[in-house]
Amino acid sequence: MLTRAILQPRSWARSFKPLVLAVFVILQCSPAVRAADLDAARELLKSHQAEAAYDQLAPLADEMVDDVEFSFLFGYSALLNRRYQEALVAFDRVLSINPSHAGARIHSARALYALGAYDLAKTECKRALELDLTESLKGNIQQLLAQIDATQSKQKQYTTGYLEYQIGHDSNVSSAINSIEGYQTALLNTYPVFRDLGMEASPPNGNAVLQSALFQGVNAGLQWSYRYQPGQSFYANADLQRRNYYDSSQAFNATSLGLAGGSVWEQADASLRISANLVQFFQAGQSTSEPTMTNNKQSWGILAEYRPTLSGAMLPSFSATYSRTEVPQFRAQETEQQQLGASVLWKNPHNDRQFFITTFQYATDQALAPLETYNPGKVTQGFRVFAQTNGPQGIDFFFGVGWTMRSDSASFGRGQQNVEFGKDTLSDGVLGAQFGLSAGWTLKGQWMLSQNSSNIPLFEFQRREISVFIRRDFR
Repeated sequence: MLTRAILQPRSWARSFKPLVLAVFVILQCSPAVRAADLDAARELLKSHQAEAAYDQLAPLADEMVDDVEFSFLFGYSALLNRRYQEALVAFDRVLSINPSHAGARIHSARALYALGAYDLAKTECKRALELDLTESLKGNIQQLLAQIDATQSKQKQYTTGYLEYQIGHDSNVSSAINSIEGYQTALLNTYPVFRDLGMEASPPNGNAVLQSALFQGVNAGLQWSYRYQPGQSFYANADLQRRNYYDSSQAFNATSLGLAGGSVWEQADASLRISANLVQFFQAGQSTSEPTMTNNKQSWGILAEYRPTLSGAMLPSFSATYSRTEVPQFRAQETEQQQLGASVLWKNPHNDRQFFITTFQYATDQALAPLETYNPGKVTQGFRVFAQTNGPQGIDFFFGVGWTMRSDSASFGRGQQNVEFGKDTLSDGVLGAQFGLSAGWTLKGQWMLSQNSSNIPLFEFQRREISVFIRRDFR
């Protein structure tokens, strides 16, 4: 019978004709079905049945992700049900397609306000006021702005924190060179966006033996802020980072503890931050220069940062830092550093998840107690760009590239056997994506590559690192 059916196409077509017709009818009816679902949800919202409207729309969320009207209704129903993160994702989809959608802009502000993101909520309100709105809507937005201001004035202190777990693989644990990458290179340490990407990798200890290893890490942070009068506040924060390597690389297990505190003065068009910081670094292994010594070190410093506001989309920043690095068991490695930095952040005025930042920094290190055959003084300067954009389903994609140039201030800048004045160029890049799992939870994956070229062949290296983070933010 099977052979006969294959040889008789008309019989085969008759057998499948009902199925083809059924599929055709379903495809023709589905837009009408979806329209009916939207109409039903709209009526439920009008009759103040927000939970029923959310239940009506939720099953269609994946299927109608690019439909502006659906996303707005779904976001509004989520907002009324206090599902604020879901609401923000839905309104984000609306605004990525239609930045002038007043309803999505206003309700985004309400969701942000409910989550305690008051400054972001005020930004959304101000963007909404730039749209062509009725006087009634403008009045509602002004009321929301006044409510945010009143809440902020009452909330004089607040605490935020995070907890993060990381697992990955490092292709060159030692990186063959000391003080080029990581701890002692402040070019990566000033801007929180780079720290959040995990770019403060465990610093190398100078071991030129190439070895790769799996690793896992735990990071945690806590910040406290106190507003003692409008536009003026104190803050203090602590960050703990721990990384453990497997197999024969356990000598590179490291812990970094950072403490900082200071004051911020804010006006309508500028802010000034003055802070003091201390970083204590511990590494399990011993120093290669002297086997009985550890590679522990500490750094403390003072930072001043000024941020004028030129426009709503462009945010420049200028900083100056003085710091000292102390190495208790090898005083000849101790240095003091002066650093100048500048950055410009461009943000999409219609989408806070799209931005581009470029930074430049220049630093000089002077040895505090140089030896005749060892002087770690140097000049480093670097340029970096970083960008982020949002994709479908709440995913953010990011990438960054950077260059850091180092010039030794004296011969014997790397050790007692290296008589040349070292000149190095370190290039690095990062590529990754992050996804908001639910309220406060983020999953991120990233790949990093760094490569150092030097006039001293011993200090050339390449390093690749791939890792996955899961993070919980608290506020």
